[in-house]
Amino acid sequence: MDELKQNTLETFQLFLNKYDLVSKKAFDFNGVTLFPAEIHTLDFIRRRRVTYVSQIAKETGITRGAASKVTLRLKNKGLITQNPDRRNKSRQLLKTTSRGEGACEAHGAHHEKLDRQFHAFFNSLDTGRMETINSLFKMMDTWMDNYL
Repeated sequence: MDELKQNTLETFQLFLNKYDLVSKKAFDFNGVTLFPAEIHTLDFIRRRRVTYVSQIAKETGITRGAASKVTLRLKNKGLITQNPDRRNKSRQLLKTTSRGEGACEAHGAHHEKLDRQFHAFFNSLDTGRMETINSLFKMMDTWMDNYL
């Protein structure tokens, strides 16, 4: 393997290790301490306005069990409400509370502050480079399926 490819793989591994560390770190969002999986699930619920556990699982690529656990934590923290679906008695509809909305707004500000440099780089990429990156990410997604 040539040196550039080796350096690229090592840089990618460094990124994965850091990402793993960040995923296990709690952050404060408007007075609410949440892990990335929690705030991203909360933000998913907010963007959908009303959703349910199986939709979270399906659209975010996590198991129904994991989605159920994280939504229970969000409910216990007063960030979402859970009410029976009148049309489908087997599911509960989830919606953010005002406290949950505040956490999501703080999360957005958090990303605006920390991600500015990355977004500037990402937005500067031409179509050809963006297509290459998109293809790489799709290949990586398929590759990770081998480990699941």
